[in-house]
Amino acid sequence: MSQFVVDASVALGWAFADEETAYTRSILTRLVGETAVVPSLWPVEMTNALLMGQRRLRLTPSMVQVFVANLNSLPIIIDAETGIRALTDTRSIAEKHGLTAYDACYLELSLRLALPLATLDQQLKMAANSEGVILI
Repeated sequence: MSQFVVDASVALGWAFADEETAYTRSILTRLVGETAVVPSLWPVEMTNALLMGQRRLRLTPSMVQVFVANLNSLPIIIDAETGIRALTDTRSIAEKHGLTAYDACYLELSLRLALPLATLDQQLKMAANSEGVILI
């Protein structure tokens, strides 16, 4: 089964109706026959965005509960090496491309596993292009 890296900007389009696009839907559809790989910080990013969505009344607790159940049913692998590489490879990538450490985690993962990347973040896309990472 083929794999790809997906960042939180894409996955949040699955939770927030006003952030859903044809692109975010197409990435979700890929998970029918493919597996996503995410850095270990991804669940924390997702949780924070869902909490902020609730606090800003964009999501109800029941909407979050349904979304999390659906998310947990998807073929998404959480990488175990993200933290180990944070102070070395990820930091270097962030410095080189002017990325946040959070965004650099996705690029580090794509580079390390030689996987394409799905993101909505323009700066991350530019960095991925310069590193030769295939963008979905």
